[in-house]
Amino acid sequence: MNWWMFALQIAAVVLAPILIAAELAYKTQSSRIHWLFKAAFAVAIMALLWVMPIWHVVGSWVPWVQASIVATGLLYGAEGFTDLPWWKSGEVWPQAFAAVGYPLLTALVLVWAWGIYSSGTMPQDQEPVELSFPLKDGRFYVVAGGSTEGGNRHRKILETKRAAEFRGQAQALDLVQLNDWGIRARGLYPHDKTKYAIFGTPVHAPCSGDIVQARDGLEDYDPPEKDSENLAGNHVVIECKGAHVVLAHLKKGSVTVQRGNSVQAGQKLGEIGNSGNTSEPHLHIHAQHPSDSEHIMGGEARPMTFGGQYLGAGELIRVQN
Repeated sequence: MNWWMFALQIAAVVLAPILIAAELAYKTQSSRIHWLFKAAFAVAIMALLWVMPIWHVVGSWVPWVQASIVATGLLYGAEGFTDLPWWKSGEVWPQAFAAVGYPLLTALVLVWAWGIYSSGTMPQDQEPVELSFPLKDGRFYVVAGGSTEGGNRHRKILETKRAAEFRGQAQALDLVQLNDWGIRARGLYPHDKTKYAIFGTPVHAPCSGDIVQARDGLEDYDPPEKDSENLAGNHVVIECKGAHVVLAHLKKGSVTVQRGNSVQAGQKLGEIGNSGNTSEPHLHIHAQHPSDSEHIMGGEARPMTFGGQYLGAGELIRVQN
């Protein structure tokens, strides 16, 4: 990812609510219709930003600040609401845009927000694999996960020619860890892998079973460098509960198990690294039906639950052990 493009996207997300609040507060609306639809659009934008899985970058506390700013703009702008006419004659096009354009934009934003929010809804036609959460002692954030493309980028693989090779990750989770400031790294997008809170964090077996694949020895790259040839990087695959559970992007030299070993739930498997095809340190975990395919992600994807909970994008998990 281009660093400047990444920074621009984050700046836009952070500044958008502030600009909207300022627009409302300055009372540029010429009628009640105009104000109401603009206010609805502001609320829709906040709903979208609230559910977007981006707050691990700038701080999990930021959306609360943004919501307060927008609320202040709404309250300040509403002071003169009763003094406005419902419809101001002589301003056909501005009023028409307010009556048609804003509702349309609001609907589109809400559909987008629902696509992300509903990623936490588990498919009802599939039996989930109940697992223990593989990370301990900390706050962890779901960057990608769930049942919809809006919240889980892994699902896009189903639309490509390589779907048969990688369909197993269609309900995968990508997890990062938050530091004391509620962000996942010391910096916006640092090129030093050790600046990410999750780098070196121990990974534990999410279930008891047998190791069917284990790999170590691949390098951990500094972002944004990656290994496009070995997608999973250093990884472990456990056969348990009628499924294969894949844990990927582990740290070089940290994998503690070998193929054929039996493990117990909670047993240390390795540590988080940045090996394989990854833009930054994180844990990739998914469950799939056992497959005879030569590709470790070639089995049909299965949903996972942790303590009975199905996780979607943007969810925060607090673990104390």
